[in-house]
Amino acid sequence: MKKAYIIMISIFIYGNCSSGNSNDPNGGIPLYENALTLVLSFGDDNLPDDYLLAKPGGIAVKSNGDILTTDEYYVKMYDANGNPKDIFGGQGQGPGEFEAPMNPTVSPTDYVTAMNILWEFNVYAPDNSFLEKTRIGNDPKLLAHSRREELNFTMMEDIYSLDESRRVIGLFGQNMIVEGNFPVFKYILYIEPDTLVELVKYHSHGHIKQNNGSSSIDYQGDLEWGFLSDNQIVYTETHYDKSETENGHQYFLFTLSLDDKKIENIAIEYNSIRIPGNLKVTENQDKRSILNDTEFFPPFMELRTDGNMVFAFMYNIKNEENDQREDEEDENGDDIVVPEDEWEPYLVDVINAGTGKLVSKATFKFIPDIIKNGYAYRLLKPNDEFPTIEKYRINPAVYGPR
Repeated sequence: MKKAYIIMISIFIYGNCSSGNSNDPNGGIPLYENALTLVLSFGDDNLPDDYLLAKPGGIAVKSNGDILTTDEYYVKMYDANGNPKDIFGGQGQGPGEFEAPMNPTVSPTDYVTAMNILWEFNVYAPDNSFLEKTRIGNDPKLLAHSRREELNFTMMEDIYSLDESRRVIGLFGQNMIVEGNFPVFKYILYIEPDTLVELVKYHSHGHIKQNNGSSSIDYQGDLEWGFLSDNQIVYTETHYDKSETENGHQYFLFTLSLDDKKIENIAIEYNSIRIPGNLKVTENQDKRSILNDTEFFPPFMELRTDGNMVFAFMYNIKNEENDQREDEEDENGDDIVVPEDEWEPYLVDVINAGTGKLVSKATFKFIPDIIKNGYAYRLLKPNDEFPTIEKYRINPAVYGPR
């Protein structure tokens, strides 16, 4: 498989699909403001003690709407209305147990995968029965890949189990002997019973060398990906997968079939946003030099998928300033919490990956953790209060003609 940034060059040979009209600020694309309506909030009351949320690590949603979270060494599952439904896992080092549970994932086939520390994961069948616990160092295919790439450090960022033997893994790899200031590589790997296929590889510009490791740096782009319908994924690296044309700027998405590894591309026009100087402040000289040379934000911040739809969340300067404020402390040494009414909605591009067209734009008041079956979900973890899970209905018009 070719490196993804080489594939990007080929799109000009094979053609692309793009949306937009320079005579209209939205290119004739409808804009739906305030596209979310709260329909459910739960986790802090009216639940049995075992199902109250204490320190949840993340959330995932099954195809039938069941909601899962890792919390207190367990995976807790609620139905689509927030009612307790199942709990599995437990504290320990045994099969299906956790020492430090992290974000769960649910694949399109409803297999559940839950990280246990950075290099280990538990896999559960669609009925939540335990299947397997795996460590990177004990998987010969993952170990061989790490050695072949000369990685002195690897960490799984996302892992999805399609069945008992097939997995799709988003991997962070560090190679400190690589030339230049950037030691980190990002991968999407596909593991089948007898093979490991490197689907995507990018040399990340979001991390620079620091002592014996690396440190992240803002606004340098990142690998964003998610599942689509029909056993496909969509991906992009927002540092590389963009271009400037006579008519403006474009970013590129790539769809990849896990069945035949065929790659197709989508090109979407966007308006570049200049990074203000107050967001480039850092005491690290190397980072400051890179930030000073970074004129614009990447095309978008994060990507979510729902069936064949892709949601690309644009940068918002006010919200970036709020994030910067929350990284600081007040005069008493307490964390600063920016009130919710001081955050602005995020502009979202909604793209049909099947047609390669931008079908609408929308505003969301937050970036959801998950979008599934027309609903957006987020996990709230306020200070000194019980965490809650919120479920919002997305305006169906956002999805375009059906």
